[in-house]
Amino acid sequence: MTGSAKPFPSFDLREIPFSTRGSWLDLSPVIGQHRSSEFVHLVSHRNGMHAVLALQPERSGMLVPIDLQAYPARLEWHDAKGRIEASFDGTSTVRLRGSGLGMRLADPASRLTPFTGSYLYVDPTDGAAVLTSYETGHRYRLSALHGEPSVVGAEALGATPRSILVGVDGGPWEVVLEETRSGVGSPHSHRTFDEVVYGAQADFSRYLEGVAPWRDESTPAAALATYVLWSATVEPAGFLARESVLMSMHWMDKVWSWDHCFNALALAPGLPAGALDQFLAPFDHQDRCGALPDSITHSEVLYNYVKPPIHGWALRKLRAISATDLTHEELEEVHARLASWTSFWLEHRRRPGHELPFYQHGNDSGWDNSTTFDTDRVIEAPDLAGASHAPREEGRARADPDRRVAHRRLGAQRIARRQNFRHDFSVHQYIVDQNGRRILDRWFFTLPAFDIGPVHIAVFDLGVIAVQPLDVPGVDNTSRT
Repeated sequence: MTGSAKPFPSFDLREIPFSTRGSWLDLSPVIGQHRSSEFVHLVSHRNGMHAVLALQPERSGMLVPIDLQAYPARLEWHDAKGRIEASFDGTSTVRLRGSGLGMRLADPASRLTPFTGSYLYVDPTDGAAVLTSYETGHRYRLSALHGEPSVVGAEALGATPRSILVGVDGGPWEVVLEETRSGVGSPHSHRTFDEVVYGAQADFSRYLEGVAPWRDESTPAAALATYVLWSATVEPAGFLARESVLMSMHWMDKVWSWDHCFNALALAPGLPAGALDQFLAPFDHQDRCGALPDSITHSEVLYNYVKPPIHGWALRKLRAISATDLTHEELEEVHARLASWTSFWLEHRRRPGHELPFYQHGNDSGWDNSTTFDTDRVIEAPDLAGASHAPREEGRARADPDRRVAHRRLGAQRIARRQNFRHDFSVHQYIVDQNGRRILDRWFFTLPAFDIGPVHIAVFDLGVIAVQPLDVPGVDNTSRT
């Protein structure tokens, strides 16, 4: 067993996929939204989430029950007679080796059509097996370093099984599996498999020291949480122009325009440049009205919803904990984008005659299924008012005589004053009438600690906003959950 790969506990691939910083690939049995397989798959997140190859351990042509263990730098299949290991050699290459166990790398698609599925052929220049994928728009090239692979279904069309078998004789074998565009492979690394594992472990260890140097025996989850961040980070590609942390390398493989703030805060103390990239990623797609997209993926930018404007609060927090402060030029860029984002809420999301902005749907709040939206969807909510007030505080860090900036500050000040009034959303539990009919249901949950001034809201670091109950004449408000 490769010793350097095991300073950290193993993890369950059904919960956390195996990947590496920068890669759009992962190894996992999770192959789609609420879809899992009995086999680990090579999964790509380009043009969506797509299972590219099923990795099936075999012996003498039969599938073999195995134990599976995953560590930050190495994935292992094993039984009493053999073992297979995998490790990422960079962001687009997976190294695989085995002894006593073979592996079938099978196309999970049942059919090749003119627009879907994968086509398998053997490259006549070097004998590599190449699988082309309509879904990802890329090719997957398998070259042998040791052993002789066999190919099933090469050049076949239609509904034909396609696979590549390695280690069928039970002897030692090693292959390189590479994602490419043109089909031309990159020069192979001269490192041994063990050196690849050591290198991946060293990369993760450096990242871990940057993100969580404070960890000790009392924080056993810190290393694993850091691995989730590290392995969900993708290099710039498609619509993501910066290195970005996806919310998961399972099916929630997006950057949402508020989750990114919390990833930025996680990175700020040790990796400030990465934190700024996380913070700015959605602003790269800010529209002409100042709105941010709801979410971004490799090949999709959605504007059908937005997310709450927590970015003023997040920037203030980020600057307070970052290892280095932003430069003057960076501050100018960030403040300009925040100003436009704030203008969107003040100019396009307030009813005529109302000071407070409104949500159009629970998805806009980030708490999609919150009971806040059980009765109405288009509402003025206290968390939104608080978040809209925060950019004004951040704006004080910079004197700007621009009239539009002054107008935005005046709007935020009006929001802050309006928060002194008691709205129906100040009820923190539900109210029933004398017949026991529920007429108001207001719970609010948000992520930590908005500084929102005089509003009658208590904010806790655990993330719950609790509000004083509203006294309504003639209504029994004593029945609460």
